[in-house]
Amino acid sequence: MIRFSVSNDTIELESYSDNATLVELAAGLEDFRRTCNLKTTHCRGCGECCGDDIPVLGFDIPRLMEGTSLSIDDLKLSVLTMPEAPDLQSREKAIRELARAHDFSRLNATLLYEYNNSEPVTLARGDDGTCLFLKNKLCTKYDHRPYACGLYLCNMGEKLAFLHEMIVRQGTWHMYSVLGWIPEEAIGHNPFMRASSYTELRVKDFDVDLRSALEALFFYF
Repeated sequence: MIRFSVSNDTIELESYSDNATLVELAAGLEDFRRTCNLKTTHCRGCGECCGDDIPVLGFDIPRLMEGTSLSIDDLKLSVLTMPEAPDLQSREKAIRELARAHDFSRLNATLLYEYNNSEPVTLARGDDGTCLFLKNKLCTKYDHRPYACGLYLCNMGEKLAFLHEMIVRQGTWHMYSVLGWIPEEAIGHNPFMRASSYTELRVKDFDVDLRSALEALFFYF
């Protein structure tokens, strides 16, 4: 079970059961936003969020392939905007330095590094600068859109927005693995590595509070 609430004209994640999944999170948020009399209650055709960069995670690739009838290689050429591959030696050095300098555990140092250094693969943009799937302010691939797009709302509360960000950033590093840019063993801590779809990913695995550490380390990055 997942509960949401409204606070200061934003939708916030109130609580969730231990076994709540990311699929249930997105579905629950979609149901709740229709009942709370905010801007997103009747969200349709606005298109504002479709002008932002839309992250594509590893588990989104099969959905996009099905929705576009394109191979992954063709997606790279025409649908996806690709970042630079991560420098694995720089990654390892930075994680070691973070752990040593700030007395962080290896896991927390890794999560902090990955949070600050995760440039996602994104959907390409059309001539008007919005998502290439947006036509007449409506999504033409709605049933096959990336997970982060389906979860996102422009009026998320702080906790829900941070959770969304953690899913995207860990999903980005999983995508790097899918692309062959980083070995699987280097990101064994990543929840995506222990699942085969969003239905197997639990909300609690991404509910890691790094905010205080991020604030303390703002100068580092």
